[in-house]
Amino acid sequence: MRHHRTLLTTAALALALAACGGETGGLTVEDPWVRSNPNGLGAAYMVLTSPADDELVSASVDPSIAGTVEVHEVVMDDGMMRMQEVAGIPLPAGEAVTLEPGGYHVMLLEMPAMLEPGTDVDVTLVLASGAEVTVTAEVRASTMDDDMDMDHGDEM
Repeated sequence: MRHHRTLLTTAALALALAACGGETGGLTVEDPWVRSNPNGLGAAYMVLTSPADDELVSASVDPSIAGTVEVHEVVMDDGMMRMQEVAGIPLPAGEAVTLEPGGYHVMLLEMPAMLEPGTDVDVTLVLASGAEVTVTAEVRASTMDDDMDMDHGDEM
């Protein structure tokens, strides 16, 4: 009888984990936050640490938040900082990779409305390994310094 109860408990736990949207791959996400600008653009930032070599290849949010979500980096181009979409952000095993203004970030495009500071946005991160991790990110007010870090090139 005890064996059957253990088996049932194990099966129920496995089903509950499967219902959570798949494996997380052990990815650690720290300090996730989002900023929203009045120009229909925003970005998500956080610190990612993967236990094995992996890569952040895409992300998504509810379509009511942003029509398009892309993985970006900021690069210097002729003395100007410009954003560009990247195929992925490398996540070397055990190393913290910071997504921040002026660097790697998850770009939110085609935002129908500015997000209210203090509210939350669920951001789903997709790794090359197939792991998907959904994190809740707090919306923080955009600052003038943040806005100056974002040259949107042809995206505006």
